[in-house]
Amino acid sequence: MKHKVFWIMLLALLVLHHDWWFWNDGRLLFGFLPVGLAYHALISLAAGGLWTWAAFFVMSDRLAEETSDENDADLNHSTQEAESEQPANRRNLVA
Repeated sequence: MKHKVFWIMLLALLVLHHDWWFWNDGRLLFGFLPVGLAYHALISLAAGGLWTWAAFFVMSDRLAEETSDENDADLNHSTQEAESEQPANRRNLVA
């Protein structure tokens, strides 16, 4: 579900980024900031927030699964290596 929301929000930001409604607007915000520039500043902040959300919450589930699979495989491989390196008399004691 989080992945679908992420992709929908990303597409919305891509569409909203290409604005044409503020190009000819001469108003100033706070007396110095053109409306179009303020709009793009907000879009940039929203994009940064979306990527932060994606990195910490959306992709963290997938990365945690991949990491746990890799750790399990590494653990099994290192355990097998350690058993094969033990002397024969010690292997009998461990088993």
